[in-house]
Amino acid sequence: MCSTSCHTVENIESDSPTLKGALASPQRESWVEAISEELHSLDLAHTWDVVPRAPAGARVFPSKFVLKVKRTSDGTVERYKARLVLLGHLQRENIDYFETYAPVVDFTAVRIALVVASYTNMSIHHLDVKCAFLYGQLEEEIYMRLPDTYAPTDGSVCKLKRSIYGLRQAPRAWHTKLAADLATLGYKPFQHAESIFTRDKNNVKIFLLIYVDDILLLVSSDEAVKSVKDEIGRLYTIKDLGEAKYFLGIKLERNTHGTLRLSQTNYIENILDRFNMTASKPVPSPMVPNKTLMQRIPRTEEEASAMIGVPYREAIGALLYLSIRTRPDIAVAVGTLAKHVQEPRSLHWEGVKRILRYLQGTKNKALLFRTAMSTDPLTLTVYADADWATDPDERYSRTGIACQLGANTVWWKSRKQNSIAVSSCEAEYMALFEGSKDIVWLRNLLCEFGVCQGQTPTTMYHDNQGSIAWANESNLRKVKHIDFRYHFTNMLITAGQVNVKYIKSANNLADVFTKCLVGAAFERAKLMLGLSD
Repeated sequence: MCSTSCHTVENIESDSPTLKGALASPQRESWVEAISEELHSLDLAHTWDVVPRAPAGARVFPSKFVLKVKRTSDGTVERYKARLVLLGHLQRENIDYFETYAPVVDFTAVRIALVVASYTNMSIHHLDVKCAFLYGQLEEEIYMRLPDTYAPTDGSVCKLKRSIYGLRQAPRAWHTKLAADLATLGYKPFQHAESIFTRDKNNVKIFLLIYVDDILLLVSSDEAVKSVKDEIGRLYTIKDLGEAKYFLGIKLERNTHGTLRLSQTNYIENILDRFNMTASKPVPSPMVPNKTLMQRIPRTEEEASAMIGVPYREAIGALLYLSIRTRPDIAVAVGTLAKHVQEPRSLHWEGVKRILRYLQGTKNKALLFRTAMSTDPLTLTVYADADWATDPDERYSRTGIACQLGANTVWWKSRKQNSIAVSSCEAEYMALFEGSKDIVWLRNLLCEFGVCQGQTPTTMYHDNQGSIAWANESNLRKVKHIDFRYHFTNMLITAGQVNVKYIKSANNLADVFTKCLVGAAFERAKLMLGLSD
């Protein structure tokens, strides 16, 4: 177990070696084969023209091979991968590149898509576009030299024609090419979620969820899956990964009844190993109530010295990724400790280690998506809550939101409010605003997935009678000092899109996103969230 004075993190270099290290390793032949395969792919794609020299004044960018051992969900070696990457950090804005933004699918939309697929018994498959960035057309004039071991001896350089990896504009060029190609096949992009494309042809509904070069394919007919893959395969060289088992680091397990489990057991084991916590003793909750953890207390020189080299920021980043994907039960704990990434103290590092110990005992927990009866509608339900003045330094309150589609938790958030509430009722009223925003987006998104909520208002449960009365009140004189935007809930109620109902705090799913729960209350919250072994 890593103590407070731990100054280093174990680095598994064998999974990401340097070129020199790889060529001197026992796996040399595997790495040489991977590099040869990469160069062959670049050649087939006509990625560049070899020219004797770059024009006068043109910058020639260096490149390197990025090597990675690709592993399966259980940690075994799948293959050795080499990627030739241009060092794009040397590019100059408005000279070597212009626009760079490229969208990827939001994981909330992925969860919703998986619920819809489970509910309607759609086939879920996974495709990987090989060397995806090389399909992007490069408009700028860019020159590159190969790594020394593979560079031509006559000093010639490469004039790029394709958007090679590492270029700042490469993701945008690839997405532009992909969207144009899919349009020729009849696919239309979603209006309320980026990088989702859909087509309804011959009574076959298809959704494509794109995350860079990974494609999650949802098809309403098993018989149509092959033809859809063949269509895409005629456009690009793809790797057919079959039924989706592992997507964006998430393990997908689907049983014969259609129930789907989303888990990150391997990821948790990796971060436990990364922070030397594999032998740690499990604890029953990720955090215990402790106001000191939330306070920004200036560090002494001794405390600052003790934290030198402690990987606090890295640990918070790894845990945040987990909390927004499949583990909502650690959201409050991680959010609380993330406040101190600039000046963490030993107390905060102990808090991080407690979360890791909690994960040690719950690493097999999965987010469960259940299949409802075919006669039951996929109804959107939202829970909103707030914890008043929970921040001891600035007196900001914390909002918690949980959204369920049927009985499946598809979206959650735990965040500090943007302004100070002078009473608990005001804090709760502002939480209703956050839930209302989510309802508008989710209702629109669900319509694009073919599960419109119709004219029925979405129920939002809340545990504060005063704020519910305010939200339903057409005359808001009593809260005229509150920013106008927070009256958004009242506007949606009037429009018939939202119906706010009272619920006891013990049954409010959002309560776990506002404060530290322990014991029976925490276990109950996990069951309500759909976390299961």
